[in-house]
Amino acid sequence: MIADRFSQITLWGIYAELTVEDRALAVIHYPEPARRIAQSGQFDLVCYGHNHLKAVEAVGKGILANPGELLGKEGPPTWGLYDTATGVFELQAVGSERG
Repeated sequence: MIADRFSQITLWGIYAELTVEDRALAVIHYPEPARRIAQSGQFDLVCYGHNHLKAVEAVGKGILANPGELLGKEGPPTWGLYDTATGVFELQAVGSERG
């Protein structure tokens, strides 16, 4: 596998739970289980994709987010930026000052 040649790349599979700077994060492809995971209250941020439609919403004390897509097929291309210090998730347009 190509990714095996790069130590900085980790393939997590269908689901991942991570801790980054004391923030609990979860990542999963599909929106339905992402919502249930967010509703558990165990995570500061839960990200999903699948439908490529950008979305950010508060779920309990956490955030449920779909960063959109880079291709621009379903709308302007976007990506997400999560600030672990503040707990704020922002959508960024590709090509913007940050993107």
